[in-house]
Amino acid sequence: MITLNTILSSLFYLLPLYLFVFAPSSANTSHPTTPTQPPPPSPSTPSTTPLSFPRLPNWPTTPTAPVRCLTRRAASFQGWRPYLHIEPLWAQRYNVSGHYTHHYDWAGSAARGGDRATTFMVYLDDGCKGGGTNFPRLVRPVAREWCRFIECGEGEGEGMDGITFKPIAGNAVFWENLRPDGSGYPETWHAALPVTEGVKVGLNIWSWYQPPRRRG
Repeated sequence: MITLNTILSSLFYLLPLYLFVFAPSSANTSHPTTPTQPPPPSPSTPSTTPLSFPRLPNWPTTPTAPVRCLTRRAASFQGWRPYLHIEPLWAQRYNVSGHYTHHYDWAGSAARGGDRATTFMVYLDDGCKGGGTNFPRLVRPVAREWCRFIECGEGEGEGMDGITFKPIAGNAVFWENLRPDGSGYPETWHAALPVTEGVKVGLNIWSWYQPPRRRG
């Protein structure tokens, strides 16, 4: 199972903040969604499973110990920021042609009570071709060392704008969705590209920022 205690991270982008998180060894990586995986999805969309609340008869409706551990580590990674709450964890399984079109994780609702402040995109299973995570509004780094983790003009990344992270099991991308004033970063526009062969499994860890409302 992936944990956030045996990882390394590299600063990938500063404004907005992007960190690339990777495990020194992912040989023993496995994903915790096998008992609750739903039937195969339709070609155009991923199947999703909430890890906190498995939708099967007689399963517990409270988060399991591994889920609670992941939630604590996600909060710790961000410095236990005040008014930041980790949302229920969601796993996504993409079969062949499964994808998710370009979108924002934030909704522009921070001023009205809360919004999704940060995102972890964790790759749990990479037995696939394609399926990268594309950020068309980011500038690809010059250093070739990053080509281990991003597409550099070959394969899926050829002809694509911006940056496409490869779905490597045990690795993750973390980014800030909101500016200090609560507005969203347009650079976080992203998509899950189509899987062309095999299956990709990912895990979304979203953080919801909701400060107390001021009483006038």
